[in-house]
Amino acid sequence: WESALPRVCPMTSRHLQCNSAGRIERLIAADWALSGTLPLQLAMLEHLQHVDLSNNGLSGPIAVLGRLTRLTLLDLSSNAFATSLDSAGLASLTDLQVLKLHSNAFNGAVPDVSALARLQTLHLHRNSLSARLPATWPQTLESCILSIHGADAAERNCFTCPLPDALPRACTATPVFAASCADDCGSVHDEKAARSYIFNFTSDTPTMVPSFSLTRDAL
Repeated sequence: WESALPRVCPMTSRHLQCNSAGRIERLIAADWALSGTLPLQLAMLEHLQHVDLSNNGLSGPIAVLGRLTRLTLLDLSSNAFATSLDSAGLASLTDLQVLKLHSNAFNGAVPDVSALARLQTLHLHRNSLSARLPATWPQTLESCILSIHGADAAERNCFTCPLPDALPRACTATPVFAASCADDCGSVHDEKAARSYIFNFTSDTPTMVPSFSLTRDAL
């Protein structure tokens, strides 16, 4: 992606939207067949609130986005990003309400999202994330998908046991969610070795009870 992005909006379109002062607030370039890496010039667009680059072929680091501290929506889903989220600087985006990073090849640990007090949507499924999930989560989450049950091993996140007690209900309420973890995520995603959890929502404070699911190989 080679672009000389203007700091002041030349005109408003459905792809580029500006505020009354002519500063770019929205960059919508979904399904544009973009490739390459994110340009460093993005950091100059300090008024950006909404970035949608989904369904392209973008790759490389995303740390430049951590400098856009006014972002409320960031959608990088369905690209070719294969970098670690540990150094992405997402914790600085404290105004974020929507974060969609699914269907890439992001690796490393799930970043600390406890500072994202306004976060409502978090989609991280179909990546290669591992390690232990953060202990603290924003309780504002309404839509949260961390992993998809039955996904191919190469597209499945593997979280280290135990799963945190504070995992919000939104992260487990969807029927396609695989609330699973493994004692050793360094090995190949072995469904037989993975531990799953049943979430008990009969009380105000959800609790997790370990359980084991039979697989086809175990029958």
